[in-house]
Amino acid sequence: MCFAPLAAAGTAGVAAHEAGMASGLLNSARQLGGSVGLAVLTTVAAHRAGETPPPGPSPAATPSAWPCPASCWPRRWSSP
Repeated sequence: MCFAPLAAAGTAGVAAHEAGMASGLLNSARQLGGSVGLAVLTTVAAHRAGETPPPGPSPAATPSAWPCPASCWPRRWSSP
């Protein structure tokens, strides 16, 4: 509901030859803001609930925990 007006405001006044770059920057900022915002809200909620994660990296952060994306990743950089 608010994405279209924000996109219009974010790309207003941009030269026509820079419109693609401005749109890409706007979309990247939107994605980054959403992910960081969700991480902060999750951290605050877990802290308020009294839960603390164990020290060390999360098991979900390891590549072996992602079998489908790892197997579906395009292999563009392999030698023929």
